[in-house]
Amino acid sequence: MQTDLTIDLVRPQAQHAPQKYGDLNNEANSLNERIGLDFQTMLIFTGMLLDVWAQIAAHVLGVARPSKSSFIHIAKDDGQGPFATLWQAHKQSILWLDALPRLYRNKMIVHRERPWQMSTTRTLIFLDWSFWTPIASGWATPEEGKATLEKLVALATSIGLNSDGTIHELVIKLLRNGHQLTKEQRKEAYDIAEEFGFHTPTFQEFAHQLVDFLIAATETLHTSIRSNSGVVKLGGRS
Repeated sequence: MQTDLTIDLVRPQAQHAPQKYGDLNNEANSLNERIGLDFQTMLIFTGMLLDVWAQIAAHVLGVARPSKSSFIHIAKDDGQGPFATLWQAHKQSILWLDALPRLYRNKMIVHRERPWQMSTTRTLIFLDWSFWTPIASGWATPEEGKATLEKLVALATSIGLNSDGTIHELVIKLLRNGHQLTKEQRKEAYDIAEEFGFHTPTFQEFAHQLVDFLIAATETLHTSIRSNSGVVKLGGRS
């Protein structure tokens, strides 16, 4: 009893953090929520923006029924058809900008078929805020996870990428380098992303990729207009 009493007498009293630290923490949490909403909005509306851009490109390139064109058609045609010039010049960006918004919108937000663990990742110093949406623990067996990781390692190795990392780290690495994969390999990577989830790029990386593509690809369309203006169809029904 004497020992316990002595400990109680010498134990420092609990110190409360100053109010300003609590206010700062609340503001940081609120900011994280606002960034998340902004980023989700950008991912959703990017798909719409790129579809509109694809229709404009179809009018400029004289594609039959341009109003039926969409960005995914450019990505899935794999360089065939009237969008070949755009594909050759901007293949990497086209595949990257098609995959990320479409997969995230369709599988993580609108048509959710699995119990995703919706979360965000960031550090306190660097501008590396991003979404991380892994599948819920226990949804896939360890054996399924191991087999999937082996597939991703084989895909990464086949195009000379470093194959170290988790399923989610390798998925985003392959999505970044989809232009080096065959059409069949890209589908395999997309299927795994839909099954196990993935990291998004950072807000800054994605925004820069989107703006850089729109500037460069629109200049490609300007070049097409100057060299072949006769095929442009901006008026009348198709």
